[in-house]
Amino acid sequence: MSIPRRLVLVCNSHIDPVWLWPWEEGLAATLATFRSAAELCDRFDGFVFCHNEALLYQWVETYEPALFARIRGGGGGAPPAAMPGEASDVRPTK
Repeated sequence: MSIPRRLVLVCNSHIDPVWLWPWEEGLAATLATFRSAAELCDRFDGFVFCHNEALLYQWVETYEPALFARIRGGGGGAPPAAMPGEASDVRPTK
């Protein structure tokens, strides 16, 4: 008997916000990455993106509040699944 299987891929990005460049460049990379992830969530049903650095969520909340509200809402109005403190993935897994 065959058991149905489901493969789930979760997209993640690795961002070193202040490694060998000014923090403003890390901020720009963060905002661009989170914008792209949010757009992919809107475009592809079931697309999941997560990130684990609370600092980057704080930056998004501070410098682009509308994007933070979009991320926090999970794209479907449901609260995100694993946000540190207030926030963690762009779209919660279902």
